[in-house]
Amino acid sequence: MMTDSQQTISNITLAHGPSFVEESPYVHKDRPLFKAAPDNPGRVPNNRFLVLDMFCGAGGLSLGFEMVGFHTVLGVDYHKPSVDTFLRNRRGRATWAILGDVRNLNIESIRDVYNEHIHVLVGGLPCQGFSLNNRKRDPRDPRNHLFWYFLEAVRVVRPDVILIENVTPLKSMDSGKFVKEIKRGIEIFGKLGGVEYHVKEPYILNALDFGVPQKRERLIIIAHRRGITLQVPLRETNRVRTVRDAISDLPPLNPGEAVTEYSREPETEYQAMMRGDNNILTCHEAPKHTKDTVERIASTPPGQPMYERFPQRIRLSWDKPAPTIVAGGIRPQFFFGHPEQPRGLSVRESARLQSFPDWYVFEGGMVQGRVQVGNAVPPLLARALAEHIRDALDRFYS
Repeated sequence: MMTDSQQTISNITLAHGPSFVEESPYVHKDRPLFKAAPDNPGRVPNNRFLVLDMFCGAGGLSLGFEMVGFHTVLGVDYHKPSVDTFLRNRRGRATWAILGDVRNLNIESIRDVYNEHIHVLVGGLPCQGFSLNNRKRDPRDPRNHLFWYFLEAVRVVRPDVILIENVTPLKSMDSGKFVKEIKRGIEIFGKLGGVEYHVKEPYILNALDFGVPQKRERLIIIAHRRGITLQVPLRETNRVRTVRDAISDLPPLNPGEAVTEYSREPETEYQAMMRGDNNILTCHEAPKHTKDTVERIASTPPGQPMYERFPQRIRLSWDKPAPTIVAGGIRPQFFFGHPEQPRGLSVRESARLQSFPDWYVFEGGMVQGRVQVGNAVPPLLARALAEHIRDALDRFYS
């Protein structure tokens, strides 16, 4: 017999029918698979607040929480390269993943992985259906309704805090219907799980205000158990970091060339932070370009569009922050030109602009690396939110 929440999800799924969106061949459509991080010790730290990351992607949101002491127990996603990246970068930790489409997943099976209390449930809900970069965006896009499965996880996991991230058009699309459904859904599914949640009004935050060298506005929805006091930072810094601050120390590349060693010392504190103790340069490979493409990039002034029909595809400017780094669809071409060299960005350069540290390795090759970086939540933005959530949980449990 279906629970009330399962019946709700079933009705929504049937109402919107099968997917009409072209899907990546890297999507896992078969039975969901349980995977463990390499060298997983099997024992979760008992002195950490625990995170479960639905639609985890490459793990940028989780990483931000880990930067301030949280432990990520589980990630869920259907994109195989993303799950491989998520697990590889948590080697030696008690972290697991479920590779599979949430529509094929019995959410109750989360408890088969870890059956203790999860403090924070996070999710960067699939945003392609809402994104302004999607010229075919449509309220009927089935990806717009995957949040119902996230809400089912709210019922099962019963976390203390819930955090949802998405693109800002979600707030206004279809006259605000989706945000209203999400807020009401958290309240309803929370009560089905026996928890009363306070759902805050959505925030629109710009990653640029949190030390990320990129203009990236995102909608943040936070809910927490009654009794928790939580304030969200609207800005952490007035300093604007630029493309130069982020990537000027990385070795130059010719189209199609890869480099695995640094050739100079960090030139900014941001570059030093991204390097840390890392001494091996990964994912720094330039796209292969035709002669025409090389000439097109070379002849485009920094900050200007490289293609008349696609004004958003610009050659970056050294002294400005990057525009929003995008995934670019299921067969993404290079999106931005390097400000000085006549080529597109390497995955490492894009990752720097997203605030991923250099030790973070992206699996699946250049194209899938672009997808993962573009879909990710900037870790420094996630860290700022996680710090305030950690302090709220400390007060709640003290």
